[in-house]
Amino acid sequence: MAEQEMILVVRSARRAELKGQCWLQNYASAGELIAIVTSGCIGLRPVVDDLDSRLEILSRNAPAIVDLTESHEVAVGHWLVDASTVYFYTEGDLEAAFECSARFACNFVDILRAQYSAVMLLLDDTDRDGLRRLGASLLARAERSATKDQKLRVTQSQLASETGLSRQWVNRLLKRLERKGIAELGRGHVQLRAPGRLLE
Repeated sequence: MAEQEMILVVRSARRAELKGQCWLQNYASAGELIAIVTSGCIGLRPVVDDLDSRLEILSRNAPAIVDLTESHEVAVGHWLVDASTVYFYTEGDLEAAFECSARFACNFVDILRAQYSAVMLLLDDTDRDGLRRLGASLLARAERSATKDQKLRVTQSQLASETGLSRQWVNRLLKRLERKGIAELGRGHVQLRAPGRLLE
């Protein structure tokens, strides 16, 4: 979305010129849950202690639309932006902007579609790598286990340490395996139901 097109709706939003790298949430006011970044780039950076600090759940170049409540299943995450021009919107402000400019509304939807496609590709790629690591760890434990019922005594924190993934990521992947009928989660253990499918 060109800067010139934003002029049509600037009266419906609060504009901020952000310098350097900063947490976007720090600049939003009450009720401003949507931000449109028209320059620079932005990423959702998790800030929990046991999460790989190198991991950015999502990185975007401007123009970008940001839901400031969005966390992508990460326990705590903040939007980190480079030097940027940002327009902050409340729900009412956004409705007014749509009414003011049909062009703005169309661009808004187009950007959302592009972002959704990019997120799905990114999460799919990172999950494939995570599932390979987690599957290998669970299979190695199953081979060392003396039990025949495939009930592995292991915590999610231990699996995170073995695989180099965050505990939150391990939890999400285990739930994905559970939905597929490959594993079943329990307190302090993982029950393998179809170990042969772990590395599919």
